[in-house]
Amino acid sequence: MTDSWHGKGKLMAYENASNQRKEMIASKFKEMLRTKSLSKISVSELIRQCGINRKTFYYHFEDIFALLKWTMEQETIKIIRQYDLFRDYETVIEIIGDYIEKNHSMLYNIYNSVGRNQLHRFFFESFRELIESVAGEAAKITDCRVSEEYTAFLIDFYTEGIAGSMVREISKPSHYRKEVLSEYIFATFRGMLQSLKDAEENRL
Repeated sequence: MTDSWHGKGKLMAYENASNQRKEMIASKFKEMLRTKSLSKISVSELIRQCGINRKTFYYHFEDIFALLKWTMEQETIKIIRQYDLFRDYETVIEIIGDYIEKNHSMLYNIYNSVGRNQLHRFFFESFRELIESVAGEAAKITDCRVSEEYTAFLIDFYTEGIAGSMVREISKPSHYRKEVLSEYIFATFRGMLQSLKDAEENRL
């Protein structure tokens, strides 16, 4: 038993140290992104800024894009998953809005580096699972019975809309309207309930 606990303790300590190293790399990466485009950030420059060697970087991340994905997920998706998305969707949307506002210059540089389609794909892939859980909860609460095909369409429709709206706001150099975007998404989420009811009435 003692050896087992000792082994688990060592594993936890190792995982904590690894996460701290990843967070340190991500923090320095974000600093660099605020002043330069993603395409101009090299692994060589990043490891020099972090004071680590190349082997350490590649142990934690496959490449710069993997680092980018991990960084954004840690600061958005990981936090959002702590909430009941159906009941706390307003709080979740505010968290997303605050993140875009706080990191707008970084996200704008990412947008100019990877392009609209790549950034849209990231948000779509990241948020589809979240929208799916909201749609499932909405169907339970309203006791609506609709086809799997329509449910999948509804999930993709809302995910596309939210991802597209976020990218559109990020693409603007300085005119980010957090309050307006949040209100639009609030209204759109509330419309999901009515969409399910209408679909059931029309036997979709």
